[in-house]
Amino acid sequence: PEANYMAAFTSKNPDDKNVFDAHWTKILADKTNFNKTILFERQVAGYVSSFIMFDERNVSYWLGQDFWGKGVATAALAKFLEHVAARPLYG
Repeated sequence: PEANYMAAFTSKNPDDKNVFDAHWTKILADKTNFNKTILFERQVAGYVSSFIMFDERNVSYWLGQDFWGKGVATAALAKFLEHVAARPLYG
């Protein structure tokens, strides 16, 4: 719940798995998006994503609370930016 509160994009019903699955199906089908899973110590920690919104390329990430405060998001974003050449990027 705390991570959902902090997120810029939240579902009206974050516990509804059908809404979540439909949202991610749409995201993954859009070939203009770039999506990567964040791994930390062989565990899925979250994701980093780039997408177009209002004709601007944005970057966003989500990280599970167990991984906060360990530099995981910073490292993942830095690595992601090596592979996404589009600039400018908005967060």
